[in-house]
Amino acid sequence: MPQATTLPASDVVVTPYDDPLQAAHQRFAAKMWPSKRRRRESRYNRWKFRGPATGPVAGLLLAVSEGEVLGQLGLIPAVLSLDGQSLPCQWACDLMVDSSLRRRGIGSMLFEAALARGMITLGSNPSAAADVTMQRIGFRPLVGPSIAVFPLDPSHVLSWRMPRALAWATPLFGAALRPVFRWRGRRLFAGTRQAGAVGRGSWRSVAPMIAERQARQAEPQIVHGDRFLAWRCGGLPEFVDPLEALWTADGSYAIVGAGAPLFYVFDWAASSWEGCIALFATIRAMASEVGALTLQAYANDHEEREWLQRAGFLMLRQPAVILCHPPVKFIPRHSRMRYSIFDSDGNL
Repeated sequence: MPQATTLPASDVVVTPYDDPLQAAHQRFAAKMWPSKRRRRESRYNRWKFRGPATGPVAGLLLAVSEGEVLGQLGLIPAVLSLDGQSLPCQWACDLMVDSSLRRRGIGSMLFEAALARGMITLGSNPSAAADVTMQRIGFRPLVGPSIAVFPLDPSHVLSWRMPRALAWATPLFGAALRPVFRWRGRRLFAGTRQAGAVGRGSWRSVAPMIAERQARQAEPQIVHGDRFLAWRCGGLPEFVDPLEALWTADGSYAIVGAGAPLFYVFDWAASSWEGCIALFATIRAMASEVGALTLQAYANDHEEREWLQRAGFLMLRQPAVILCHPPVKFIPRHSRMRYSIFDSDGNL
């Protein structure tokens, strides 16, 4: 590995992931994500970044010096609906630089190579370090959806805020709050009657509903066409489970999946309160069956927010944040973006 004190920027080359770099990338990923085997698996990286089975993967940029990988930036390709146009875009994620070589401009080099492609680049809920890098090179924030959670085990949500010194008390407080949340979410637990009205199956069953809903939206959004849904909902054997679609007769739908300890509502839309509660009562039961601790969903408008709160969900204080580049494509016409959990790399 090149030494941080002697590495000139000119010795670093940014290049797409490819077969000759597979072993070097495995070493890098094993060091930076030691507990995440998938990060170093070629088959997973080719699937996640929507690349070919062999050859260069345009969606995974590597910073390389002397044959070793020093950093990476993931760029998931997608299609953005913006002002009546369908535009190619890329979701930035998985920015990582070797810990011995940080603050030497490698992250900026990776982003510069990404932006040089000339397409819209987006990011969501970046880490503090990524946020600094992205805003420094011209990314600007858009307001995303509200984040809603329903604690099936309140101690899980409490652990996000509980001081470390009081961690021992988290299970006790969680047990005391369990009946409180059971009462808050009583409509979710009284869903036996509604569940019979909910269909369950493949994403193909809800694709027409998704297309119709998206056609009515004026805000910027990722296009959930057949190619996108086949990739994102189909999963990858050994690594990512397929997602399941739910629907009701009134045109309400959801796409859901487990990501322990969370159970995600990756995308949803309801045509009525009755459709909403039928969907989420079914989702709550599914989450309980697999032992999930918390349900998570996004609310993209005021009505969705009201319905989730009425169902018993808690709304997190800060909404999701979307970073965009170039900002002139969005601002000042659009200050918000419609965003679903699986638009970028949610639970991947």
